[in-house]
Amino acid sequence: GVQQSGVSACAKHFAVNNQEFRRLVIDAVVDERALREIYLQPFEIAVKQGNTKTIMSAYNKVNGQYANENEYILNKVLREDWNYEGLVVTDWGGNNDRVLAMKCNSDLEMPTTASETNYDVVRAVESGELDEAQLDKVVDRILTIIFDTEKAFENVEEVDFNAHHQLAREVLESAAVLLENDGVLPLTGNEKVCIIGDFADKPRIQGGGSSTVNPTSIDRTTDFISQHTINYVGYEQGFKRYGKKSSKLVKKAVELANKSDVILLYLGLDEVSEVEGIDRKDLKFPENQITLIEELKKTGKKIVLILTSGSTIELDFIENANAVIHGYLPGQAGMSGLLNLVYGKVNPSGRLSESIAYRLEDYPATPYFLKDDNIAEYRESIFVGYRYFNTRGVKVRYPFGYGLSYTKFSKEVVKLDDTGITVRIKNIGKHPGKDVIQMYIGKKDSDIFRASKELKGFVKVHLEVDEEKEVKIPFDDYSFRYFDISTSKFEVEGGDYQIYLGNSVEDIYYEGSLIVEGSNIKPYELDQLVNYFKADVHNITDLEFSELLRR
Repeated sequence: GVQQSGVSACAKHFAVNNQEFRRLVIDAVVDERALREIYLQPFEIAVKQGNTKTIMSAYNKVNGQYANENEYILNKVLREDWNYEGLVVTDWGGNNDRVLAMKCNSDLEMPTTASETNYDVVRAVESGELDEAQLDKVVDRILTIIFDTEKAFENVEEVDFNAHHQLAREVLESAAVLLENDGVLPLTGNEKVCIIGDFADKPRIQGGGSSTVNPTSIDRTTDFISQHTINYVGYEQGFKRYGKKSSKLVKKAVELANKSDVILLYLGLDEVSEVEGIDRKDLKFPENQITLIEELKKTGKKIVLILTSGSTIELDFIENANAVIHGYLPGQAGMSGLLNLVYGKVNPSGRLSESIAYRLEDYPATPYFLKDDNIAEYRESIFVGYRYFNTRGVKVRYPFGYGLSYTKFSKEVVKLDDTGITVRIKNIGKHPGKDVIQMYIGKKDSDIFRASKELKGFVKVHLEVDEEKEVKIPFDDYSFRYFDISTSKFEVEGGDYQIYLGNSVEDIYYEGSLIVEGSNIKPYELDQLVNYFKADVHNITDLEFSELLRR
């Protein structure tokens, strides 16, 4: 990976940094099980499997203590349980108490404070408040990262920007999700096609704030359409990017649409709607863009909608489209990649890594989000995303793991044992392409509250037409475990588990059974956590949340 070249990867923000509102001071109050299973596990994987050299602490508090000076997550979890030996660095201006941070093994403060906090450290060592041996450990980790990253400046090779650009295109082609298709896609190249939408000519390729990177080049749809068809009839902007209505732009778009057979319509959220430092107030889509697609629908022409956004949207308006591809934030080569999907040069194989609900009110955290200026209560516990929707039986527009394809695959389970599940997959359609085999695990007779299904493994397979392969998804240390608050460690509940294979968390085509050995501890009392056992997290009482937190 990147670290073999002398560059340090940095996993951030550690931890529970999930809102922008008062992010410098907000206290994320979350139960220990959700903390371990949902919010810390990605960092655990980065440490244990990715061997990341650096972790960045978050601004916010976690259960009453700032993340950068948090004894539990920095010392107990990160250093002791995970045996992390790398560097911990603050977010920009994320230090609150330099001496306490050092005691918690947070190493590097960013940016400089003109030596102000250095003097705090000196005084703490001189007074005996801070053990000099602890300071030595911090200095040693800082020097180690300096020495390890010197390799990046040795034997510097010329970068092949064209190859990197092609790789960025392939990433988009593999990640974009085909949400709807009534048969209009893939286009043949014979249709008269027009392009409408500001995002086609001025693509939004990435997020804002600290996520911004400098692209080496940016593909525009209007520059690449001629590679796919000679029947391109033109481009119109269609709408003003930041929400202002313009009947003139809509009129010109409709006039152009009437000259075509198919409309490639590029809509999305602008850079101001999704940016570091602010939270969106709702999941609404810009009204001026909804007006545009409604007017284009009246022309009777086929509409292929290509969406751009970094977060979820209420998608009522897509009922006006014949096909929908969600490109999210497509990157510098993404717009040409999207055209490759539209014209079938690449088979769509992206799958949703989120559930797209019908309304903001449907999401599990909605009753509790932004209800207090100082505290963010994670009352939903482990029931986030599909773990809530699927367990509670809440209908969503598109489920986790969903995504359409131009081809078809047959799948047959060859073997299920205590090492994993083996599947034979064959492309029985008319297009070469990739499919994703998704493995979910559940336990119907569990004595703890848990999601009905959890994704525990997946594999993406490319197959030519009529080609077949056998693939195995192995079980690992994460497959059956849960965090037991009564023993303060991960345990495996013994008994009968259901092993599912699905095209999404809802579209299950195989269910098997596996007996797993484990403990039979019962850390919860059902009568004290009734709504959690029902996954009814919209109605968690103060008493239930207090019991869950053990406070």
